[in-house]
Amino acid sequence: MFGQQVLDLIFPSRVLFGIGTRGRVGSLAGELSSGRSALILTDRNLEKMGFIKEIREHLEEAGFRGEVFSEIEAEPQEETVLRVAEHVRSLKPDIIIGVGGGSVLDMGKTASVMATNPGDPLEYFGAPLMPAKRSPERRGAPKILIPTTAGTASEVTQFAVIIDRDRRTKKVLSSPYAMADLALVDPSLTSSMPPRLTAGCGMDALSHAIEGYMSLWSNPLTDSVSLEASRLIFENLRKAYYNGGDMMARYHMSLAASMAGMPLANARVVLGHSIAQVIGPRYGLPHGIACAMALPYAMRYNLPVLVEKFCRLAWYMGIELNGVKGRSAAVRVVEEVSNLAGELRIPLSLNELGIAREDLPEIAEDIMKYQPRPNNPRLLVKEDLKELLEDMWNGKII
Repeated sequence: MFGQQVLDLIFPSRVLFGIGTRGRVGSLAGELSSGRSALILTDRNLEKMGFIKEIREHLEEAGFRGEVFSEIEAEPQEETVLRVAEHVRSLKPDIIIGVGGGSVLDMGKTASVMATNPGDPLEYFGAPLMPAKRSPERRGAPKILIPTTAGTASEVTQFAVIIDRDRRTKKVLSSPYAMADLALVDPSLTSSMPPRLTAGCGMDALSHAIEGYMSLWSNPLTDSVSLEASRLIFENLRKAYYNGGDMMARYHMSLAASMAGMPLANARVVLGHSIAQVIGPRYGLPHGIACAMALPYAMRYNLPVLVEKFCRLAWYMGIELNGVKGRSAAVRVVEEVSNLAGELRIPLSLNELGIAREDLPEIAEDIMKYQPRPNNPRLLVKEDLKELLEDMWNGKII
């Protein structure tokens, strides 16, 4: 019951949102640090783009020496963590600026924690919802996180995610000390996102909103944000996908993505991310695409215990129910989410990706072992999960 909950909520210290806000990065860095050395983390593709040079120039105008580290790949692995830790401990920057998608921002948070905490960097990463071997002892170096995509919400969460290659799943650094001192969200930085990336990131944001809404750890605050973020995504993702230059759609998608990070950080995500964080690393799927595939199936699995909440979600998302109520209305929500993913050309069957049917029992085993999600509202039972994966292989959502 909501009235019996004790809420322990976590948010970034400050979020600055708006078109053109990246131009203030130098003065804002000066507010966070009295030092004069800045480490800019990004990836090699973004380093070639003009706004990395622009951000460096803004920092230098404010008196900072800006050094760029761009050896961060999509879906970082353990070797990347070690390189980032070695570099930040050697350089000892006064402030860290992460500019990029979720992988870059995650490594910005990792760099911040490693700058002030000792030991093996990999010991700070554990399985999702499980404690790592080591927890940060001290607050990290000051950090500004600037997303260039609209989806991961890494700029407003306490998580950094890497691939565990041996287990073919993902593991997480989770600490309040990893939170951004400033999340600087400039929607104009997302205008160059191609349609496929727009789709994957947008559906990732929708999965954060809806999975956080389904979570047993949700509360009135996270639910209200989840509902509004879902509405914004449903109204704007198609527009951003079909016309990347529609800045109003880009603006609202960036806003929705950061909003959806708040239920992600507090209520946490559920079964959809359990599936995605197993099949993604195992088959080389981008995180957003894996989440988009899994979301309607996770909704279908949890629907029996969430009929009332799904009906409320349908109203918020503007889904025309034509007098349909109860379970039938809840089913319509699942159908509309899957229709959106299909329109964005996201595959909805494992078979379509060439995944062997014989792999399904092992996938189920890995989900139960490495991604158990005690906050999922319906108990995860291996046999039920196998049946769901069988339907996912066939593309049978409802």
